[in-house]
Amino acid sequence: MQKNNVNAPFFAPNLSTSLFQEYPSVFQDKTFGMFNRAVTQPFIDAFDLLGRTYETGKRGVATGVGSLSDNPRLTRDIYGLMTAGEMVAGASPYISGLGISAKAPKNPNQITQRDLDLVVDLPTVGSKDFPVDQLVGKRITPFPADLMKGGSFYKGIDDAPIEPVPLQGGSDYPLMKSSVDKGLAFANLGKGQATQQTSRGADYAVVTAMNPQTAGKLPSQVSNKNMRRILGLQTRSFIDKGDIRPEDVVKLDNLIRSIGQTKKGAEKLQDFVGFQSPDLIKYLDSLDFETANNFAQALNTRRARDLGTPNINRIIQQTINPAEAGTNPMDSLILLELQKGANPVKTVDIGGVPHLSYDYAVLGRPVAKFDVPVPATTIFPDFFTARRAKGSPERSDARAFTMSNVTQDITPEIAKGMATKKIGNINSARHAQLLTDTVNSNWRSTLTPVNQGGLKPIDIVDGIEDNMLSESLSKYSLKEIQQGAKDGSLVFYGLGDAKTNGKVYFGLKKNTDYEADYGFSHPELTKNETSIVGVMNNEFGYASKGVSVPSSVLKGIENGATVLDAYAVPSKANPTGFLPNYYAEFGFKQLGKVKFDPKYVKEPEFGGSEQKYRKLLAQWRVAGWDENLGFPDLVIMKWQGVNANRRNATRRFLEEGSQGFRNRITRRTVGTARNLSGQSTTGSVGRKQQSGGQGNTRINQGQVQTGNRTPISEGFRRNIQSLTGANPEQLRAYGLLT
Repeated sequence: MQKNNVNAPFFAPNLSTSLFQEYPSVFQDKTFGMFNRAVTQPFIDAFDLLGRTYETGKRGVATGVGSLSDNPRLTRDIYGLMTAGEMVAGASPYISGLGISAKAPKNPNQITQRDLDLVVDLPTVGSKDFPVDQLVGKRITPFPADLMKGGSFYKGIDDAPIEPVPLQGGSDYPLMKSSVDKGLAFANLGKGQATQQTSRGADYAVVTAMNPQTAGKLPSQVSNKNMRRILGLQTRSFIDKGDIRPEDVVKLDNLIRSIGQTKKGAEKLQDFVGFQSPDLIKYLDSLDFETANNFAQALNTRRARDLGTPNINRIIQQTINPAEAGTNPMDSLILLELQKGANPVKTVDIGGVPHLSYDYAVLGRPVAKFDVPVPATTIFPDFFTARRAKGSPERSDARAFTMSNVTQDITPEIAKGMATKKIGNINSARHAQLLTDTVNSNWRSTLTPVNQGGLKPIDIVDGIEDNMLSESLSKYSLKEIQQGAKDGSLVFYGLGDAKTNGKVYFGLKKNTDYEADYGFSHPELTKNETSIVGVMNNEFGYASKGVSVPSSVLKGIENGATVLDAYAVPSKANPTGFLPNYYAEFGFKQLGKVKFDPKYVKEPEFGGSEQKYRKLLAQWRVAGWDENLGFPDLVIMKWQGVNANRRNATRRFLEEGSQGFRNRITRRTVGTARNLSGQSTTGSVGRKQQSGGQGNTRINQGQVQTGNRTPISEGFRRNIQSLTGANPEQLRAYGLLT
């Protein structure tokens, strides 16, 4: 008889054999072992045969009905319903060691969007739907997790698709339908680790953030198996697309191996099979977490970037949970109620959908979310008090917290702290810090030496590559940025000091001549304008939501900016583009448009290529471009304010809003652009394809201001104003008060 999914129970080891191996002290004893086996084996095997026959019948019914449908989940769902019926009736379902869905438990093709759908809408801790009184006297424990989002598939970047890889959380894991169906609260690598967590006797667990954003390091999610597959398959797709040249593929493979020869903890990379090997995924799945992290770091090095590898930071941008990206290490994410006394389960053994990175799961359910990520010091004060009493340094708190069996009995004070309310619409500690840096004009620049806290020129080179709209931004070489800083002709700024290491950037370029650069002329333009260039929001997720444009433009105005340009990407929400309306709130008026011509991006004569063109269009699509509305125009804008308003422009804007920049009336004049033949035409093709301006796909692209509608930038003002009315508990929750 050939083995299949229906008759699989008859191919599993006999129950008696499994028991004899599991309890050697009883069944392998030198004196009584043979007697015990002889007495018990007939009864055990008879029960086993009955269970196998019944299990095969269930599988046959489920498979027979499921075969009538094209839906691959139907068989498993019918089987799960029959098994659930046994549990309701008080019986224990027969487990043969091979779940109905376990034909290929690590094949992502078996996982559907329905499995990943986020189906739980959690109440907020401290709300009427989840009052904190019920937590008092209960025991809580932390479950550290990476920040990978759940609920969708990763399918590729830059028009280089890959075989879809499921994104399974993080804190989103218990919210997915496949987890809810099986009562799975938290995914874990191994049975031992999961058992350690469930043996703490806790009633609740709080999912806490692991290493969200550390200067010079990638988020911890890059080491899980889902991300390894994504990085490996995306690199292979770049090779297949020709984005990495054949000779550079060999260099890249050798680069990975060389990291294994020189870096401690990366030794296994010496045996890297190569990106074109048929065993690539098998090899990546076999790596431990430290080696996998080193693999990702290697792909993010300057040497790897120069060979044409996919941008790791933009991949992270598409796979990180955006709402959690700005949290501090150990911050709370969601609250779980544990199934107390229940042992962890191997997901595929109970017919569940496998997590590609973690085989085991803790039973329970998600019960609440936090209004603001609450610091671990608020929920687990005893642990941190004990560390301070021992003289343990704060810098090692995060690692000790992750490695220890921490528990805490919830007091009324702790419960109150868990219900801390959000400040305005500030979503995380990093969001609050960037807003604070804006108010305090806390910027670093390339004018200041790096050893004195200045901005590294290489950070701008990397930043342009890391941006989600990198192909639409003007490229500046390291030499150009260094020279511009020396003579003051091109200066870049980064929000926050060296400790914050903010990734909101912009530059000021002197002697900008739009007629020379784009063939665009206008009576209000001179040949030596100071333009805002390279406005970039490279913070992960929502960590700088609504911050990058106001902070950069206002700082630019303070430092002498007179013009800017940006692509007006038409979308369904904003058919004429979003950015011109946004910039208008800071006193910039549209002078005219430069029509987009693909040849300046595609043809080598102008420094273009098919690869650049393909990537540009792909990035515009991610930004919401509606192709039915045509190509985006490059919009040229000039500041209409008076020089007396430049000083303290940021504070003026916070006090008066956009009205503070609307005190100069000028006539609207249509601009002209000269094409390459020298003819003058309104809005014709320019000589460049890149915009000097905005690279930000995560700003609020809601309704723009017309008439009495609320300005887009009003949320920025309100968030900063709300900080002044925050109480000490709120400030501590955001890390602004220790």
